[in-house]
Amino acid sequence: MQRITLAEILTDHVMTLSPNTPIQQALDVMVGHYLSSLIVVDADNRPIGIFTERDSLKVISGEISSTALLSEVSSTPPFSAHIEDEIHDAYLAMSEKGYRHLVVVDDDGRLMGVVTQGDFLRHIGFDDLNRNKQVSDVMTKTIVMLSSTVTIGYAAEKMAESHSSYAIIVDEMDPIGLVTERDILRYASSDNTLSDDPVSRIYQTSFPIIREDHSLSDAAALMEQHGVHQVVIADREQKIVGLLTRYDLLQALHGSHFEFLIRQINIKSTSLSELKNVYIKLQKDKDLLAKSEAKFHTLFELLQDGIVLIDIQTLLAVEFNTAAAQQLGYTREAFATMRINDYDAIEASNETLQRIRTIVETGSRTEFETRHRHKNGSLLNIAVSASAFVLDEKSYLFAQFRDITADKKREEQLEFVANYDALTGLANRSLLKKQLERSIDKAGWQQTKLALIIFDIDRFKDVNDSFGHSAGDALLIQISERFNQIVQKNI
Repeated sequence: MQRITLAEILTDHVMTLSPNTPIQQALDVMVGHYLSSLIVVDADNRPIGIFTERDSLKVISGEISSTALLSEVSSTPPFSAHIEDEIHDAYLAMSEKGYRHLVVVDDDGRLMGVVTQGDFLRHIGFDDLNRNKQVSDVMTKTIVMLSSTVTIGYAAEKMAESHSSYAIIVDEMDPIGLVTERDILRYASSDNTLSDDPVSRIYQTSFPIIREDHSLSDAAALMEQHGVHQVVIADREQKIVGLLTRYDLLQALHGSHFEFLIRQINIKSTSLSELKNVYIKLQKDKDLLAKSEAKFHTLFELLQDGIVLIDIQTLLAVEFNTAAAQQLGYTREAFATMRINDYDAIEASNETLQRIRTIVETGSRTEFETRHRHKNGSLLNIAVSASAFVLDEKSYLFAQFRDITADKKREEQLEFVANYDALTGLANRSLLKKQLERSIDKAGWQQTKLALIIFDIDRFKDVNDSFGHSAGDALLIQISERFNQIVQKNI
């Protein structure tokens, strides 16, 4: 719906008078210029009061003297609105106060113009909803009906008491005329002693009548055609049942505006309800995701192997678990600043980059062994499983590594037991066989000769029998040490 402000509909050519102007002069000005209101302003053109046709009724009825000043009788302060206010909001405020004229001011409170019910009616307009409404839906059923024999003063008094701008003149309940505030005002400006004059002098004998089952748009068109602000409503038997004024039309139009707003709010409410359901689902998904992330983080931290996500460009670990740092004796803060070559003890920087390029090119998981330097300087044997991937156009290396130093030590111990004598530390028969086979193959390949020297200890059994096996073991250890010394000197 397009937003229309008061600036677009106001009448800016406004007749203003000073507060010291006599009422009779004000009446003459209103009649002479066909005005429904006058604005009372101060020296700075700020509105301080308003005098309307309804106020003139009080003068005609004798409630107010025509010699009084505007400052004594004008409605002060006048109800005003800012020039940039939206017309529906402004009309609602004016209607709640029961006014028919709205004074429009700028930021400094100076007069910019006036908006009347007619201005609102022309710009609010009819929508599809109001085109289907009937006159009977909105007409005023409580109307002022007067005999043609009453005085003008009496008519003005009754209209003022009822806050009505119109009265229907009837003859045995048949409508014969209509009198308005403006009719009384015009007559009063030319004759100040009219309180006892009969209303028949001023009432209109020609006025539009429309049946109550006609549409509002028909009634509005009839008002426009006759240039009037009201139409008399009759039933099928042509009996008067009400009066339809511009005010009634505006109320209907503005009510429809709010019905439209309510429909929009209901639509929005439905959308908001759907949006709320979506929000609830997203919140549940978010909670599930948070729980999944918490589980993943817990598992990530519980792993004894070091897990690192390395930025291939910087070789820094952008994500890692606590085990990765603890294996090397560092805190998480310290490890976050370390590149691969700060703790890899085997490969140089160019070798590390070459290995990473190979992993990226193959696109498959690669497993290898290396050695890492602990914070205390010791070297650790490390088994690494690594793969590369691209995330958000950035390349990363995902690596899982495990300290296998203890495993390596056990392997060495097992190999020693399998190939060396536990007492003397010399090669056993199994290793002799392996070494001899390799030496024979080498000699055959190189076309060289091979010599095998065999040593034997005579009467060794007598040593065991005479001095015990411990003495025999000590003798074997001494002999093996001498053999090792002799061999090492001659290698």
